Amino acid sequence: MMRIGVLSDTHMHSAEEIPPEILKAFPNMDLIVHAGDFVGSAVLEGLKQLGEVKAVHGNVDSMKLRGLLPDKELLVVGGKKIGVTHGWGGPEGIEQRVKGLFNDVDIIIYGHSHRAKI
Repeated sequence: MMRIGVLSDTHMHSAEEIPPEILKAFPNMDLIVHAGDFVGSAVLEGLKQLGEVKAVHGNVDSMKLRGLLPDKELLVVGGKKIGVTHGWGGPEGIEQRVKGLFNDVDIIIYGHSHRAKI
């Protein structure tokens, strides 16, 4: 079984701000997926020190991150198609908006809602 660590909306400027819980848990993950709003590129680099990272940029990310990361990505992991995007607009209706970005996926990972959700 593959273990995937998922997070978004970290809103941090430096790798030193990554919470200890993430630093402890994520090295045990097979893949780390970040759904945007890192804020600083150092956070992306810090996560890469923990393992393989797939990520998209969010609406508050720096121009550097926007140049490095796509706004959406399609991953195939363990035979499952996973769509990753940040999302936009208010929290109401965000699920419907992000579903419209991907065809024929098994899972969609998104951020922007600022609500923990599984």
